[in-house]
Parts: sequence; structure tokens; C-alpha cells
Amino acid sequence: MSGDTGWSGCLLIRKQTDDESEKRQLALVSEQESFSEATGIPRRTLRRIERGDTGPRYSDLLRIAAALKKGMTALMETSTS
Repeated sequence: MSGDTGWSGCLLIRKQTDDESEKRQLALVSEQESFSEATGIPRRTLRRIERGDTGPRYSDLLRIAAALKKGMTALMETSTS
């Protein structure tokens, strides 16, 4: 059957999707490592803050604000939807 990719086509698409997902994950880890270095906050701590497992200490907020070049109030604002 010409043009019929069947399962091999599905596997190829899945492989491409997995590769793209892996690239995004590697980029995220690299970004987290860079931000960790910029703030002086361990990456593990930043992940826990992002997930909401722990709240940031005041000193963490100061470091994050400085790394983002934002004021503390910008970090404290919440969006209203």
C-alpha cells in the first residue's frame, strides 16, 4: 500500500513528540539552573516554591526580585480573573 504509514508512522510521530518533550524539559532544567545561579537559591528550593509546597522566605523574595529586576510589590501582586 503506497502512502500508508500505518503503525510505523504513528511511532515516528510519537518519537518526534518524545524528542520535543525531552528538548523542552532540558531547556527548562537549564533555565532553572541559570535562575538558581542568578538568585543563589538552590534549584530544589525554587521547584518547591513553584509547586506551592513551601512559601518563599523574605530573603528568597528579595533575591528573586533582584534577579528579575522587579520590585517586591510586583512579586506580591495576584492576578484576578
